[in-house]
Amino acid sequence: MTRRTCRLSTTTRHRRKPETKQNQDQFIGDSHGIANIIRGDPKKQEPARDEDKGHLHEAGPEFWFILEGQMEFKIGSVPTFVADQGDIVYAPAKTWHRVRFAGSSMATRLAIVGYANSHVFQPPEELAGQ
Repeated sequence: MTRRTCRLSTTTRHRRKPETKQNQDQFIGDSHGIANIIRGDPKKQEPARDEDKGHLHEAGPEFWFILEGQMEFKIGSVPTFVADQGDIVYAPAKTWHRVRFAGSSMATRLAIVGYANSHVFQPPEELAGQ
């Protein structure tokens, strides 16, 4: 999986200069939101597990632009589906969602969420089927 990182800030003289981010894996990341470009090979990921609901965000929704290839989505009670290059997918706040690479070639998505550090994950014992 490959992630790109970039951030600019404006100084008092209105010049832009690079600024160190708290999370270097983020393409854009500040107190107003984050954006990640996430790329991977579906052939190199572990098989999906039915009990894995993914994560949710308490404070706001998340959406994705599919930039390349295909992505598999499991969002709340919606049946699992595959999104193609050019599609936009949305998960409301407080809704479990899981995203996986799909298809037979590399896939890339731009993930955007409004608040940093808003991910809520399943407890490990729930993922283990206990």
